[in-house]
Amino acid sequence: MGYIIEHMLRKKLTVVDEFHSHLEPMRFVNTDSLARQVSFSYSQYGSEMNVLPIDGLDTRLDPTRLLSLHCLLFPNFSYCAT
Repeated sequence: MGYIIEHMLRKKLTVVDEFHSHLEPMRFVNTDSLARQVSFSYSQYGSEMNVLPIDGLDTRLDPTRLLSLHCLLFPNFSYCAT
C-alpha cells in the first residue's frame, strides 16, 4: 500500500512513530514507551529473530516475545506468573 500511495500516486504518507513494521528492527524500539505503542511486529531472518528486546517468558515458549509483552502490560494473567 505504501509503495502505491507514495511512489505511484506521489502522495506523502504520515509517519506515526507508534506503528511498527516487520521490516523495522524491534531492538531499536524504546522499551520505556511500550504501553503507548499502537502496533508491534516480529519476523525471522535466517536464525535471527526480529523481536522486542524484553525479558519475560522462556524464549522456547514465547519466541515472538508477544506473550511476554502482554505479561508486561497486563501482569495479572495466570501464565504471567514467574
